[in-house]
Amino acid sequence: MSFFAVFFHAIKDTQEFEALSYPILKGLILSVFAPIIQNPTYLEDALKNSRVELAFILALKMPELEVNAQPPKVLYDYPTLPELQKKLSFHYETNIENLEQLSEEIFGFASFREFPRQNPTLEDGATLSQHEIVEAGLRDDSFLAILPTGGGKTFTFWLPAIIKAKTLKTLTVVISPSPSSDKRLY
Repeated sequence: MSFFAVFFHAIKDTQEFEALSYPILKGLILSVFAPIIQNPTYLEDALKNSRVELAFILALKMPELEVNAQPPKVLYDYPTLPELQKKLSFHYETNIENLEQLSEEIFGFASFREFPRQNPTLEDGATLSQHEIVEAGLRDDSFLAILPTGGGKTFTFWLPAIIKAKTLKTLTVVISPSPSSDKRLY
Protein backbone atom coordinates (compact mmCIF):
# COMPACT_ATOMS: atom_id res chain seq x y z
CA MET A 1 0.00 0.00 0.00
CA SER A 2 1.26 3.45 -0.82
CA PHE A 3 1.65 6.15 1.79
CA PHE A 4 -1.42 8.03 0.55
CA ALA A 5 -3.57 4.91 0.47
CA VAL A 6 -2.77 4.29 4.15
CA PHE A 7 -3.63 7.90 4.95
CA PHE A 8 -6.99 7.79 3.18
CA HIS A 9 -7.75 4.39 4.69
CA ALA A 10 -7.10 5.83 8.17
CA ILE A 11 -9.34 8.81 7.50
CA LYS A 12 -12.10 6.57 6.20
CA ASP A 13 -12.01 4.47 9.36
CA THR A 14 -11.93 7.38 11.80
CA GLN A 15 -13.91 10.14 10.12
CA GLU A 16 -17.35 10.35 8.65
CA PHE A 17 -17.99 13.12 6.21
CA GLU A 18 -21.43 14.63 5.93
CA ALA A 19 -22.68 15.92 2.64
CA LEU A 20 -24.03 19.43 3.03
CA SER A 21 -26.87 20.79 0.94
CA TYR A 22 -26.16 23.78 -1.28
CA PRO A 23 -28.15 26.22 0.90
CA ILE A 24 -26.30 25.15 4.06
CA LEU A 25 -22.92 25.25 2.32
CA LYS A 26 -23.72 28.65 0.81
CA GLY A 27 -24.69 29.95 4.26
CA LEU A 28 -21.48 28.65 5.83
CA ILE A 29 -19.33 30.21 3.10
CA LEU A 30 -21.14 33.54 3.41
CA SER A 31 -20.77 33.53 7.21
CA VAL A 32 -17.01 32.94 7.01
CA PHE A 33 -16.24 34.96 3.88
CA ALA A 34 -18.86 37.74 4.20
CA PRO A 35 -16.43 40.63 3.55
CA ILE A 36 -14.89 38.82 0.59
CA ILE A 37 -17.98 37.59 -1.27
CA GLN A 38 -19.39 40.91 -2.45
CA ASN A 39 -21.73 39.38 -5.05
CA PRO A 40 -23.42 36.36 -3.38
CA THR A 41 -25.70 35.86 -6.40
CA TYR A 42 -22.80 34.14 -8.18
CA LEU A 43 -22.01 31.85 -5.24
CA GLU A 44 -24.76 29.29 -5.83
CA ASP A 45 -23.76 28.85 -9.47
CA ALA A 46 -20.11 28.49 -8.42
CA LEU A 47 -21.08 25.83 -5.87
CA LYS A 48 -22.86 23.82 -8.54
CA ASN A 49 -20.61 24.34 -11.57
CA SER A 50 -17.18 25.57 -10.43
CA ARG A 51 -16.42 23.95 -7.08
CA VAL A 52 -12.68 23.57 -7.65
CA GLU A 53 -12.31 27.17 -8.82
CA LEU A 54 -14.35 28.35 -5.82
CA ALA A 55 -12.10 26.38 -3.47
CA PHE A 56 -9.00 28.05 -4.95
CA ILE A 57 -10.63 31.50 -4.68
CA LEU A 58 -11.60 30.97 -1.04
CA ALA A 59 -8.14 29.60 -0.21
CA LEU A 60 -6.57 32.70 -1.77
CA LYS A 61 -8.73 34.90 0.43
CA MET A 62 -7.91 33.16 3.71
CA PRO A 63 -5.48 35.36 5.65
CA GLU A 64 -4.15 32.37 7.58
CA LEU A 65 -2.68 30.85 4.42
CA GLU A 66 -0.83 33.98 3.27
CA VAL A 67 -1.27 33.10 -0.40
CA ASN A 68 -0.57 36.16 -2.52
CA ALA A 69 -1.69 34.96 -5.94
CA GLN A 70 -3.01 31.96 -7.77
CA PRO A 71 -0.20 29.72 -9.05
CA PRO A 72 0.22 29.80 -12.86
CA LYS A 73 -0.59 26.08 -13.08
CA VAL A 74 -3.95 26.69 -11.37
CA LEU A 75 -4.73 29.54 -13.76
CA TYR A 76 -3.73 27.35 -16.69
CA ASP A 77 -5.89 24.42 -15.56
CA TYR A 78 -8.86 26.64 -14.60
CA PRO A 79 -8.92 29.55 -17.07
CA THR A 80 -12.35 30.75 -15.86
CA LEU A 81 -11.04 31.26 -12.31
CA PRO A 82 -10.09 34.98 -12.63
CA GLU A 83 -13.49 35.92 -14.07
CA LEU A 84 -15.32 33.97 -11.36
CA GLN A 85 -13.14 35.59 -8.70
CA LYS A 86 -13.99 39.01 -10.09
CA LYS A 87 -17.72 38.22 -10.17
CA LEU A 88 -17.69 37.00 -6.56
CA SER A 89 -15.27 39.48 -5.00
CA PHE A 90 -15.49 42.76 -6.91
CA HIS A 91 -18.61 44.90 -6.70
CA TYR A 92 -18.25 47.85 -9.05
CA GLU A 93 -21.07 49.95 -7.55
CA THR A 94 -19.74 49.63 -3.98
CA ASN A 95 -16.28 50.73 -5.06
CA ILE A 96 -17.71 53.73 -6.95
CA GLU A 97 -19.78 54.75 -3.91
CA ASN A 98 -16.64 54.61 -1.75
CA LEU A 99 -14.23 56.13 -4.27
CA GLU A 100 -13.58 59.34 -2.33
CA GLN A 101 -13.02 57.39 0.90
CA LEU A 102 -10.67 54.93 -0.84
CA SER A 103 -8.75 57.80 -2.41
CA GLU A 104 -8.41 59.44 1.02
CA GLU A 105 -7.15 56.18 2.57
CA ILE A 106 -4.64 55.47 -0.19
CA PHE A 107 -3.45 58.89 -1.34
CA GLY A 108 -4.50 61.27 1.42
CA PHE A 109 -7.02 63.31 -0.58
CA ALA A 110 -10.64 62.68 -1.46
CA SER A 111 -11.34 65.17 -4.22
CA PHE A 112 -11.19 64.61 -7.94
CA ARG A 113 -10.19 67.33 -10.39
CA GLU A 114 -12.11 68.32 -13.50
CA PHE A 115 -10.74 69.60 -16.79
CA PRO A 116 -12.41 71.21 -19.80
CA ARG A 117 -13.02 68.81 -22.66
CA GLN A 118 -11.16 69.77 -25.80
CA ASN A 119 -14.08 68.75 -27.98
CA PRO A 120 -17.24 68.61 -25.84
CA THR A 121 -19.34 67.78 -28.91
CA LEU A 122 -17.85 64.24 -28.95
CA GLU A 123 -18.76 63.43 -25.36
CA ASP A 124 -21.42 64.47 -22.87
CA GLY A 125 -20.60 67.46 -20.70
CA ALA A 126 -18.10 70.25 -20.97
CA THR A 127 -15.67 68.75 -18.47
CA LEU A 128 -13.81 65.50 -17.89
CA SER A 129 -13.08 64.48 -14.31
CA GLN A 130 -10.51 62.18 -12.78
CA HIS A 131 -13.48 60.42 -11.21
CA GLU A 132 -14.80 59.44 -14.67
CA ILE A 133 -11.38 58.08 -15.65
CA VAL A 134 -11.09 56.02 -12.45
CA GLU A 135 -14.61 54.65 -12.99
CA ALA A 136 -13.66 53.60 -16.54
CA GLY A 137 -10.58 51.83 -15.15
CA LEU A 138 -12.68 49.98 -12.58
CA ARG A 139 -15.11 48.89 -15.33
CA ASP A 140 -12.18 47.62 -17.45
CA ASP A 141 -13.18 50.00 -20.24
CA SER A 142 -10.75 50.83 -23.00
CA PHE A 143 -10.28 54.58 -23.04
CA LEU A 144 -7.92 57.40 -23.89
CA ALA A 145 -7.56 60.27 -21.43
CA ILE A 146 -5.41 63.24 -22.35
CA LEU A 147 -4.83 65.50 -19.36
CA PRO A 148 -2.54 68.48 -18.93
CA THR A 149 0.84 68.21 -17.23
CA GLY A 150 0.20 67.81 -13.52
CA GLY A 151 -3.37 66.70 -14.21
CA GLY A 152 -3.08 63.52 -12.15
CA LYS A 153 -2.83 60.95 -14.92
CA THR A 154 -0.78 58.59 -12.78
CA PHE A 155 -3.27 58.89 -9.92
CA THR A 156 -6.17 58.01 -12.23
CA PHE A 157 -4.45 54.76 -13.23
CA TRP A 158 -3.00 53.87 -9.83
CA LEU A 159 -6.24 54.20 -7.88
CA PRO A 160 -8.26 51.57 -9.79
CA ALA A 161 -5.19 49.30 -9.93
CA ILE A 162 -4.74 49.47 -6.14
CA ILE A 163 -8.46 48.95 -5.49
CA LYS A 164 -8.50 45.85 -7.70
CA ALA A 165 -5.24 44.54 -6.23
CA LYS A 166 -6.65 44.80 -2.70
CA THR A 167 -9.93 43.15 -3.66
CA LEU A 168 -8.80 40.53 -6.16
CA LYS A 169 -5.12 40.05 -5.21
CA THR A 170 -4.17 40.72 -8.80
CA LEU A 171 -1.26 42.49 -10.38
CA THR A 172 -1.63 45.58 -12.53
CA VAL A 173 1.36 47.24 -14.13
CA VAL A 174 1.06 51.01 -14.47
CA ILE A 175 3.74 52.55 -16.67
CA SER A 176 4.26 56.19 -15.86
CA PRO A 177 6.56 58.11 -18.20
CA SER A 178 7.15 60.95 -15.75
CA PRO A 179 9.29 60.16 -12.68
CA SER A 180 8.34 63.53 -11.17
CA SER A 181 4.72 62.43 -10.85
CA ASP A 182 5.79 59.66 -8.47
CA LYS A 183 7.31 62.18 -6.04
CA ARG A 184 4.07 64.16 -5.77
CA LEU A 185 2.07 61.10 -4.70
CA TYR A 186 4.32 60.12 -1.77
